[in-house]
Amino acid sequence: MNEGYYGEEKEARENTKRHIEKLEEDIKLIAKFEEFINKIDTACGGLLGKGNGFVYEKVTVTEYKKENKVVEDAIGNLKEGQCFILKSNFNYGRSKGYTYRIHEEIYEDGQKRYYVYKLNGKKTRECTGKVNQANYWWLYDTKKFLKWIEQNHISWCHIEKVKTPYEVEKVVKKAVKTEGKTVKAEGKKEQKASEKKQASKPNKEQEEIKTQDFDVNKFTYKVSEDIDTRTNEGIYLVKILETLSSDEYIQVNRFMRSIGGYYSKFKHAFLFKEDPTEKLNTNKLDQESFEKEKQEKETEKTIEMIDKTKETADSEEKKKKESVNYIIIEDTNTNTGQKIWLVKLGESLNKSDFAEVKRKLATIQGFYSSFKQGFIFKYDPREKLKSA
Repeated sequence: MNEGYYGEEKEARENTKRHIEKLEEDIKLIAKFEEFINKIDTACGGLLGKGNGFVYEKVTVTEYKKENKVVEDAIGNLKEGQCFILKSNFNYGRSKGYTYRIHEEIYEDGQKRYYVYKLNGKKTRECTGKVNQANYWWLYDTKKFLKWIEQNHISWCHIEKVKTPYEVEKVVKKAVKTEGKTVKAEGKKEQKASEKKQASKPNKEQEEIKTQDFDVNKFTYKVSEDIDTRTNEGIYLVKILETLSSDEYIQVNRFMRSIGGYYSKFKHAFLFKEDPTEKLNTNKLDQESFEKEKQEKETEKTIEMIDKTKETADSEEKKKKESVNYIIIEDTNTNTGQKIWLVKLGESLNKSDFAEVKRKLATIQGFYSSFKQGFIFKYDPREKLKSA
């Protein structure tokens, strides 16, 4: 490009315009290069000591998803489309939570028959396959079915669409405050090159003031020796035993850089070429005593949790023993004509509680009869049931 004298004003203006465009392109390239160096500087923990940076943090965000939920109803009818759910008392809890939809079929003689299909786990469709016997069954005995409803073995219900909250971990980009100014996140307009250069100049007076105000005695440092795998030279690693917030990390990082160290993501510690013990001696504590005290507190918490769990289990077991009610009825053996005593339970029990009651009554010579729906004794068991 000829940058000398020109014979005509038009030629000079055109050349000047091209020169300005070239300078603007150069400024954009410089800005992109500084942004690239800034990313390297941030990834290396401020190794270069210049430029503004960003940090990437994991945050927990609450989001919502639409799903079908079973809502129990106090009132229902045997009709087309009616839903019901099996409770823990039905079939000893093996089918707890199964949800069914009723369908009716009308025959030529005018009689109605009912059959049901099980809904899938998301409650979005009916399971019509025959692989699982629980998917489909007929309601031949409607009186018995309604009795199960009265005994709370089965409950009427309907399907309702709801929004369910759930937590998701996401990585977000945040601006790091340096030199009293905040770096803007990506997506905003680029600042002018002159403003970037002025903002990136380090202010030594502010750095010294911030370092002096920072209290290094509030953290515990662990110093250990290591080897640089690239040069095989000896280095020193400094780890902080406490958990730091983002603001505290920025202060600690600035302090470590002021005494000749920088953070290594590979080592998960601050690296020093010389032993920093003397510079950190105001806060270099005994690590063994720190960890011992921490372990003792955790042990005390564990013992308290075990004691509370044991107390809760004992109280629940005691309640179960006290809450079982027996109904004793005198009856006659239909085969021998001998007098027998029939013991029935006053309320419905789940599978595990029923098995426990069955075991206890077997020790006092009582056996369960599915025909009589109770426990049969050849003697009056009232006295022994008090101590059982």
